[in-house]
Amino acid sequence: MHPQVISEFETYLKTTTTMQRTNTSTTPIRLAVVGGGLCGLTLGAALSRAQSAPSYVGTRIEVSIYEAAHTFKELGASVTLNSNALLALSELNLLDHIISHTGQTPRLSTLFYTLGADTIPMNFGGKLPVTPEEAELHQVRNFTAERGEMTLHRARFMEALMPLLDEGTTKVYFEKRCVDIGYLAAEDTYRVEFADGTRVEADMVVGADGVRSVVREVVGRGWGEGTGDATAHSSTASSASESPAAAFDGPRASTSRSNLEYTSHPDADPQLSYTGSKVYRALVPYEKLVQAGVKLDLQRLLVIVGLQHNIFTAPLANGTFINVAAYHNDHALLCRPNPPASRPWVRRGVSSEEMTDDFFGSSDEGGWSEDVRTLLRLAAEDANVWFMHDLNPGLESFVSVGRESDDGGSLKGLGRTGGRVVLIGDAAHASTPHLGAGIGQGIEDVHLLTSLLTHPLNLQSPLPSLEAILHTYSTTRLPRANAVSRHSAAIGQLHGSFMSMEVKSMNRSMLGPGLMERKKAFRARLEEFEGVRRGVHEFDVRVEVEGAVRALVRKGWFSNDSELESPSATTT
Repeated sequence: MHPQVISEFETYLKTTTTMQRTNTSTTPIRLAVVGGGLCGLTLGAALSRAQSAPSYVGTRIEVSIYEAAHTFKELGASVTLNSNALLALSELNLLDHIISHTGQTPRLSTLFYTLGADTIPMNFGGKLPVTPEEAELHQVRNFTAERGEMTLHRARFMEALMPLLDEGTTKVYFEKRCVDIGYLAAEDTYRVEFADGTRVEADMVVGADGVRSVVREVVGRGWGEGTGDATAHSSTASSASESPAAAFDGPRASTSRSNLEYTSHPDADPQLSYTGSKVYRALVPYEKLVQAGVKLDLQRLLVIVGLQHNIFTAPLANGTFINVAAYHNDHALLCRPNPPASRPWVRRGVSSEEMTDDFFGSSDEGGWSEDVRTLLRLAAEDANVWFMHDLNPGLESFVSVGRESDDGGSLKGLGRTGGRVVLIGDAAHASTPHLGAGIGQGIEDVHLLTSLLTHPLNLQSPLPSLEAILHTYSTTRLPRANAVSRHSAAIGQLHGSFMSMEVKSMNRSMLGPGLMERKKAFRARLEEFEGVRRGVHEFDVRVEVEGAVRALVRKGWFSNDSELESPSATTT
C-alpha cells in the first residue's frame, strides 16, 4: 500500500476510537435492490426488521426494490428451507412470521431413494423384473439436521415477506427492468438505468436478479473515469483465507471458458452454463393420485431414480398436493461448462405430449413402473419446463471492482476489489436444485449482508465502510456458495446414472450386472455425499458472521468494543 495512504488510514483509525456509540451520520444510505424475487424480498424484509429494532443505532438505510414484472411473482411450485436457512431466517426475525402466515412448521425428515423401474434391461435383450422391496435403494435419515426442514409454496413464502417491508424505509417499484449500471465519479454514486428510460441514483446496488443477471455484468468490469460508461475489466480473484465457511471440494468438471469473449448480452456470460438437464415442474393433487391407483408412498421426500432420468417429489400444503420435479438429463452435457440453451428457458403450460415423449419415448414406457408412469402423466397435464443453468466456472468475486484513489494508492487499502455493487442469490451462485440448497444459499447471503450492514460495531463513515463490508461479504460467502453449486451438480449427475454405474464385481453374467450389485454401488456413491449434505444443512450462520466481524475489526473498519452486543439484525 502507498505510504501516504497507510499514514492517513492509521490517523483515521485513531479518530474512530473516540466516536460515540451512535453513528453520527445523518445522511441515509440509498440501497437499490435489482430484482424482487425471494432473495430481493428477503433482503428488504430483513433490513426493515433490523432497522425497526429499538436497539438499532446505525445509519438509516433506505431500500428501493426494482422488479421487472408488474407484480411480485415466483415461477415454480415450492421451495425447501433446510436447517441452515431456517436458522438464518430465525436470526433475522423472519421465521416466526413465515410460520404464522403459511401454517407450515419445520419437521425432521428422511429422504428416500427408490428405483422407479419395475424392470431393468439385460445386456442381450430381455428385462429383469424388480419387486417393490427391491426397488427401495437408500434412506438418508434426518438429513435436514436438528432444525428440520420446511417445504413452502413459493407464492405463500413471498406473501409472508411482503407485510414485513417497512414503508418508512423500503419502497417497491414494478415494471423496472434494469439494463445497465454506471458509476458517477463526481457524485461517488451509482446510476441504475431501466428499460423504460428512467434512471435512479444509489450509494449501493444489490443484484438479486437471478441467473440471467444484468447486475452480474458489472461485477467484473472497471468503471469509465468520470462517466457512467463501463470499460472491460476481468474480475479480480478474492482471497478466502479469512472465511469461516469451510469450502468443499467437489467432483465436478472444471473446464475453463475464461478465454471466451464477455459481452453485455446475458447469453454470452462466460460463466453462464446449461447444465444438461431440463426439469418439468407440476403440482398434482394427492387425492387425484390416489384415485388413479398410485400406491407409491408420496407423503415423504422422495427421489425416484430412473434408468437415465430422475424425479423428486415432496408433499406440499400438509400433504394435499404433491410437488413433482421431473429431470430429463442429457448425460453428454452433465457437469460440464456448456453454452447457454436457446431461449426461452422457462415455458409455462407445456403439452402433455412433450413431457411424456421425453420420459416414455416411443415405447410409451421408458422403463418406468406403472406408478411412476401414472405420476408423470398426471403431472404432464399442467406442467412448466425449465432449462436449468448454473455458473460454471463460478464467479471469482461477488462484489464490483472499486475505484482507485488519485494518488495511485488504493481506497482505504481495498485495492480494486472493493466497490459497492454486490450480488446475492442466483445472480451470484446459481446452482441446480439437487441438494435443495439454492434458496438456502441466497438466504445465507442475506443474513450475512444484513448482519454486517446493521452491525452495532459499524460506527464509521458510511460509504468507505460499505466497500469494506461488501469485500468481506464476498470473500466470506464465495468459497462456500461455489462449492455447494459444484456438489449439487455432481449429485444431480449421480441421480440419473443408475444404469451407467461402474459396478465392481467378479460375478457378472452374460446378462450384465445384477440389480443388487447396482444398488450397492449406487448406495456407496450416495453415502459419499452424506458429509456434503451435513456440511450444507448443519452450517451455522452465526459463526460465519462472527468471522466476518472479526476480519472487519482487525482491519479497523469496525470498532473494537467487546461490550457491544451482537448484530442488531439478530435482536428481537
